[in-house]
Formats: sequence, structure tokens, C-alpha cells
Amino acid sequence: MKVAVIGAGAWGSALAQVLDDNGHTVVVWSHSEAEVKHINQEHTISVLNAKKIKHQLSDTIVATQSLEEAIIDAEFILFVVPSFALRQVAKQVKNFLSKPVICISATKGIEKGTHCLMSEIIQDVIPPELCRAAVALTGPSHAEEVIQRKITAIVSACEDLSAATEVQKLFNNNTYFRVYANHDRKGAELGGALKNIIAVISGMLTEYQLGDNARAALITRGLFEMTKIGVASGAEERTFAGLAGLGDLIVTTTSVHSRNFQAGVLLAQGLSVSEIEEKTKATIEGFHAVHAALEIVTEKEVYAPLIELLYQLIQEEITPQIMLDKLFDREMKDEFINM
Repeated sequence: MKVAVIGAGAWGSALAQVLDDNGHTVVVWSHSEAEVKHINQEHTISVLNAKKIKHQLSDTIVATQSLEEAIIDAEFILFVVPSFALRQVAKQVKNFLSKPVICISATKGIEKGTHCLMSEIIQDVIPPELCRAAVALTGPSHAEEVIQRKITAIVSACEDLSAATEVQKLFNNNTYFRVYANHDRKGAELGGALKNIIAVISGMLTEYQLGDNARAALITRGLFEMTKIGVASGAEERTFAGLAGLGDLIVTTTSVHSRNFQAGVLLAQGLSVSEIEEKTKATIEGFHAVHAALEIVTEKEVYAPLIELLYQLIQEEITPQIMLDKLFDREMKDEFINM
């Protein structure tokens, strides 16, 4: 089968390699001439090259700057672009679709204002006669490890379980990449977006050398906030105890591979959001997600102090020290009562 991978960053390239390993025809699209060159000529991932880590891609993976070339005859369209760019890119993709395909989102985020999840943006832009299903592919996974074919388990989620199963079969293999199907797409996508916010705070804890006890507390209370937001939004509570919730939260809050974690380190050092994105040359999805998350928290009246305080911090309304002081200055509560 032919799969068009829309986005040639580290995660898009790593997923392209999984698909190639599984015997599929893969064409990767990027607007960047440099990224296309890295894939076609050097067969490496340009983002990881910048980190002095060169991981080889199969020479059968082809890259192009032409969306039409990438999409023609494809049966699956895999979107792996930053959350803020997805709506615009999906509009461009729609113009070149001539037959129904399954659209897959491997992007994690929440759209500010609309509160749309990534698969919902795709369905909003691409009509059902061209997009027969929008499936979320999400879970605990770092591109740096997937490209080395280290064991990874993620989730293919869609209300249409038959479509989730098709994507599961597309990506699953018997050596290093295991995919589970899940019908709770909303919960899976919310887990993937919200954990980035908690990962930023985890990076701050590391910079302050606050220890393992603090991180355990953060992960546990962060999961509590994620679950409450998810359930209030119509997701299933059990999803947040699975790979797309707790699993993704653990890997992102404890690994130096996480760009959100690294952004938290820089935030604790006193850098602003704009300075961090300039320094890292990367999209910090946690910074984007916290805006939409706060809107949801306010609308649904969910108790989420971690999200509220990180928002105030990145808006430069408080300092990191005041954020920590406020976390401990709250009234004592029952562990499982949300208000």
C-alpha cells in the first residue's frame, strides 16, 4: 500500500521507516528543500542530524516538495505536522485528493479557540467523501528510539473501530512496533496533548533538582488533571490509565528526548517562550496546548492547578518561584475530590 507522510520531521521520518519496514510504499512530503534533500540523498533525518545523531533511513523512502506527487494513489494520508499548521496543511491536501482515503493524525495538540483535536480538524476540513475515517496514532514514543527499532507500543484510536484496526495493521509489526486499537479517539488525543503540559513542568523540576519524590507527585497529580479534563470533555476515564494517557505521560515527563521536558528546563533557567522556541528551533506543543487546555478547564469548571499555574507562568504573570509557592499554598484537600 502507498502511504503519504505529510511532514518530514523526526517523528514523521521515524513513522515512515516503520511503514517501509512493514513493506509499504512511502512518500514523505515537506515544504523544506533541506529536509527533502536529507531523505533523498543522505537518507537521514535532518532534525536529528542537527543534534549530531545520524540515523539512517531506507533508500526506498522517497521525499518530495510536491503535495500532489506525495498524495497521488495513496490509500492512507499520515499527518505529522505541528498542531498550529495542521488546519492549513489539511486544506492543501484536500485539493489533491481524488478518492476516499483514511487520514491518520500523529500530531498531538488542541486547537486554541475551537478546542478541536487534530483528527477533528482533519474531519472539519476534508469532507467524508474524501476522508472515510480520521484515526489518531498516539502513545509513548520518541522518534530517536523508534528509528533505532527499539520496542514501542502505541494506540490507533477511532470511533470507527474497523478504521482503527486498518491503521493498527498498517503499522504493527512483530519485531519492535506494537499497535493497540482503541475506540476512544477523544480520550487518546486529549492524553497526547495534555501530557505535554505536564512534561514542561517536569523539566522545571529537573532544573531545580527537586528529586524523584516531586516527579512522582507531578506525574500522579498531572494524570489526575488530565483524566478530569478528559471525562468532562466526554472521553472515557480508562483511556487515561492506558498507553495514550499514563504511558505517554511517563515517557514524556522522564526522558531527555522530550522537547517539552527540555523546554521546561530552559523555562526554569529564566528564558521566555519565544526565546526557548528560537533556541531549540522546535515547536513546543506544551506551550500551545496550555492555552486551549485552560479554556477547557474554565469552561468545564475542572480543578487543574498545574495547568492554570503553567499558563500564568508562560504568560509572564508569575515567576517560577511564585508558581511553586502557589502549588503549596493551596488549601488541603481530599486526594480524589476535584473541587
